[in-house]
Amino acid sequence: MLGFVLEEFITVKCGSGTGPRAFFNNYMAKSLITLRNDTRHYLDENTQADWLDTDLTRIINKHYHRVVTAVMETFENYYMTEATADTIANQQEYALPSDFFKLRRVEINYDIVGDPTSFMRALPSDLDQVRNSLSKVDVSTIISRNPNYYIQGSIIGFLPIPNKNGDEAIKIWYIRYLTDLVSDSETLDIPYPDRYFSIITKAAAAEALRKGQQEPIEAKRLEDEAQKDIDNMKRELEDRIAEESKTIIDTSGENLNFGDPYL
Repeated sequence: MLGFVLEEFITVKCGSGTGPRAFFNNYMAKSLITLRNDTRHYLDENTQADWLDTDLTRIINKHYHRVVTAVMETFENYYMTEATADTIANQQEYALPSDFFKLRRVEINYDIVGDPTSFMRALPSDLDQVRNSLSKVDVSTIISRNPNYYIQGSIIGFLPIPNKNGDEAIKIWYIRYLTDLVSDSETLDIPYPDRYFSIITKAAAAEALRKGQQEPIEAKRLEDEAQKDIDNMKRELEDRIAEESKTIIDTSGENLNFGDPYL
């Protein structure tokens, strides 16, 4: 089954960094060993004694994902990635990228050779609306004015089914998921790591102190600081694009009149 080829959505050159997140991460890298050393700073333990490196790494990763989740709640586009796939004639389903978490947008071109710019946005499909067999929904079948897609597990399927081969005829924009930091040199993937990395180390130190049944007052102080820092981070990330006022966007393609008071 054909899968997606990952590619950069936006390339931003900023100093020595490249890629869609270079603008945000062109700071001193915050690696796993940096996080562990900073956690030990709060624990007042420079070398392994009460807390092993493996234990701290596990706790750090737990709170790293907690911060990533908080970023996604307010600025999930930070983790948005673009991928492409080739269409295969009469093949309906395609494997999603291995780091796929959440879909943001899908476009498909049913005749990329004849018209390479004619991409159409595909809309999510309610499979109950397809009265016939899914395998019989070909390009001559009209379901809506846009193509449709459905997701089952790690597979995305298209309605109607592509009837031509096409290089990079499918484009998706999706939110990727992150994995644990494993090697000491691996770095955080969050916006402005120099500012927000301490959320992770404070929370990790607090949990380590509680598990070791040491200094509960200090553990509570660090917990409270970490939570306050998360709340502040979410507020700061909420309005990344501040030059325009907030608006309502018709994403369904129905061109609804939002000014009608009776809608």
